[in-house]
Amino acid sequence: AFKIYSQDWGLTGEFYNGRNFELLIATGNAKTINFNDYKEMNPQIPAENFSARWQGALIVPNDGKYTFSILVDDGGRLFIDDLPVVEDWSVHPPTEYSKDISLSKGDHKIRIEYNNVMQGAVLKLYWTREGGHKQIIPAAYLRQKNDVIKP
Repeated sequence: AFKIYSQDWGLTGEFYNGRNFELLIATGNAKTINFNDYKEMNPQIPAENFSARWQGALIVPNDGKYTFSILVDDGGRLFIDDLPVVEDWSVHPPTEYSKDISLSKGDHKIRIEYNNVMQGAVLKLYWTREGGHKQIIPAAYLRQKNDVIKP
């Protein structure tokens, strides 16, 4: 069996100079994706013209329909099991994008990509579970990426 995800809550982050992942400059983990400023993402990154990627596992508690939303300034993309869920890579003020998808109970790959060209750096990742309310995805439902360990 392969172990892909650690037991650590949150997601593994990578931070780059340039808006298209040109040069890796820092790494770090995030318990949740709930950022109001670039300094909250990682204090080592520049205020403008950077990109970031967080990845790991999304722990889905029950089969059903989920609404995923990202609030983003500037560009953002969300992938679950390597399939695009929401995507807008353009430059704009804080804007929210949402999509409903059906997921089975268990672990799913999740990746959030982000870029900031100028001014402001907002990124928030929400979900609404069936019968629930919209909320930032809690750390308890996110697991950090780990090196693949072969048996």
